[in-house]
Amino acid sequence: MIERASDIIRRYVETGGCDLHLHTHFSDGADSVVSLVQKVMANRLKCFAVTDHDSIDAVPEIFSLLDRLGELGFDRPAFIPGIEISAEYDFAGQSTEIHILGYFPSGGYEEMSSFVQEQRKKRDERNSEMCRRLTEMGMPVTMEEMKAEGRRSVGRLHAANILMRKGYLSSVKEGFDTLFGYGKPCYVRRDKPGAKEAVRNIKDAGGMAVIAHPYLYKWTGSEPGRVSCILAKAIDDLKQMGIEGVEAFHGEASQEQREETYAVSLALGLLPTAGSDYHGENKSGVRMYDGETHFIEDDTCSESALLLEKEDRYLVCSDSKTDSIERQIHFPFAGSHDEILEKKPQLIVYGRADGARRILSLYKASVPDKLKQEYIYLSLQELGHANMPLLHSKAVSILREITLFSV
Repeated sequence: MIERASDIIRRYVETGGCDLHLHTHFSDGADSVVSLVQKVMANRLKCFAVTDHDSIDAVPEIFSLLDRLGELGFDRPAFIPGIEISAEYDFAGQSTEIHILGYFPSGGYEEMSSFVQEQRKKRDERNSEMCRRLTEMGMPVTMEEMKAEGRRSVGRLHAANILMRKGYLSSVKEGFDTLFGYGKPCYVRRDKPGAKEAVRNIKDAGGMAVIAHPYLYKWTGSEPGRVSCILAKAIDDLKQMGIEGVEAFHGEASQEQREETYAVSLALGLLPTAGSDYHGENKSGVRMYDGETHFIEDDTCSESALLLEKEDRYLVCSDSKTDSIERQIHFPFAGSHDEILEKKPQLIVYGRADGARRILSLYKASVPDKLKQEYIYLSLQELGHANMPLLHSKAVSILREITLFSV
């Protein structure tokens, strides 16, 4: 029986010691294939993936190098061919550039070749216009210089590096702040595939599609301990397009952003993945993960519960037969988490409780005809004074502040 791509990646993420988001000089990374593999082995990674932007050119070289190392008797890490696709995503009335990671642990990456060639053509058109604008501004850069700088998949970073060497810029950041950032004089919009098209191409080639670094799109962070409605709705929308995973453990994300993204991935039944987004010297402050890096905590608890409302009162239950609110009460559990994955959670809260990382997903449900004696309805005010588990109390405080089910 052939193991699914998602199951292969799940195994590596759960055991830790992997890095599934690395770049080489075939896109905007600073390292050659040899240099990157040397660092992977020095870091004792058990598994790694190279996900160059709109490029799979590094993959054959990596396989060849790993085969040679095996012949020489070296212990080699597992390698997953990958790609990072820039795509246009229309959400909530706005068009946003997002990045979609494609993983091919069972092979098939070669089938992306025609798609990659089309994206390279569009990049060349964008780069040619960018060079023209720079030259008009008295900072000449040619397409030949661009291609010499970054192999086959080149862009704004490479132009900034050229300008730094010529003395026009002091840093890459200055280049993006003044020239290449959105709305700046040398920003040229590139015609990108839609998110649905990018996902379809990955899946048609037998790969697994993962949304990269959701925090970069400003979807996270509405309130500590709560998954933002924007993040939940965007990830759920992408799930309908075929996304199977969420890059929950990204090298530049804060701990809070990692917790929030991890929570939404579990609540929506998607695979949380891990990648540092290492670019070498081209992105300062980002370190490659190592063999000791652990992502999934063994004591993570994911609960699902029901929100049943009647006349501004919420149904709760007690572990005891009595309806006394002096005893600990909680929202009624929804049974197996797998049974309700097709429903959309209305509220997701997360945090530390009882020494574990806990995630609570609340689902709207209709009121059952018959209720057991231990079920009672309480107002939000009464719930605010009740003895409830930490995350249930957190949910109550959020319910008191927001209009439920709104974007």
